[in-house]
Amino acid sequence: MLVLSHETHQTASTYVRRAFDVNCDPSLMSEGRLAVKLGGPSEIKAVFGNERLPLGRFENEVAYINPQSGWAHARRAMDMICDKVRSAGVNIVGGEADSLVYGTKNGRRDVLGVKLVRGEVYKADKVIVAAGGWSAKFVPEIGKELLASGQCVAHIQLTKEEAARYANVPVVFRMDTGL
Repeated sequence: MLVLSHETHQTASTYVRRAFDVNCDPSLMSEGRLAVKLGGPSEIKAVFGNERLPLGRFENEVAYINPQSGWAHARRAMDMICDKVRSAGVNIVGGEADSLVYGTKNGRRDVLGVKLVRGEVYKADKVIVAAGGWSAKFVPEIGKELLASGQCVAHIQLTKEEAARYANVPVVFRMDTGL
């Protein structure tokens, strides 16, 4: 995945710089698959290969590429995770969460369960907050560290020729425009 922003867009360019720092954490990297900061138009253009693709000028951009990340089929990933945890005996209850239920466990304040919008309260030994960019609603102390970064609003069906042409092009997130 290629992540970039024009340097004059303060919020987006700061996000790109901070995201690069996080993506350089050795505990998040696979050996030989490190995120790389890109130092200018020629380095950015190089990630698209030698294809004859229409490209912008990429002047004054803050950018990095992370060869470990990209676009995933999120629904299929969640289905696989749910299958695994169910086979381990975990009970999954669907519904929209309203709030976490707090109490005291082992002398400390702890999450004991969740209250759904429809009113039911479920308590559990372990509670996993899997609310994506909305997690801060339930765990406000994470503040702005976890933000929703994108929602797919359209899909374009490529022809076989187009798919072949763009096969080695990275997923690109322009943080300043949202594209």
